[in-house]
Amino acid sequence: EISACLVGSEMCIRDRHNSDSSTIILSQELDTLRMYVNLEKKRIRQDFIYQVNIDSEINQDECIIPSLLIQPYIENSIWHGKVYSNPNGIISIHVSLRKGTLYFVITDNGIGIKNAEASKINKSNHESVGSSVTKKRIELLSELNNEMSEVTISEFDSSQDIFKGTKVEFSIPYQLKTINH
Repeated sequence: EISACLVGSEMCIRDRHNSDSSTIILSQELDTLRMYVNLEKKRIRQDFIYQVNIDSEINQDECIIPSLLIQPYIENSIWHGKVYSNPNGIISIHVSLRKGTLYFVITDNGIGIKNAEASKINKSNHESVGSSVTKKRIELLSELNNEMSEVTISEFDSSQDIFKGTKVEFSIPYQLKTINH
């Protein structure tokens, strides 16, 4: 049953992102992320809270964003930040609208950047490139739209010793899909 669920989820995620389009409707991207997170929870057989908060003035069904914009950061929270190892693990996405710009904040309460880097030293030479490629995409999008945007990734210290957490912030232009007649 788990195997069938994994295959079905993987196929659905692939279908959504195998199109020729480099953009996707925000609501579809969030649905795909929810499926991805559920897939990973089943794969690692661990649970954590995944929450999304979108400001009400954002039209999720009309808003267009670059596809696979958020997923690499969620993947990092799971696999490098090990959010699932925290008994109270949470990954949170908040999207707000500021002066015509979508502002994204992705947080987790995993092991944090320094601990993740330390654990990489003890493992193979595998290098995760998803976040760096996504950061370059956001910066290019910013340049093309003559807007200033940068990706900020920081560790924030919580009251717990082990679980430091990570915060990713970036912004992109707020664009609505156009209707073709």
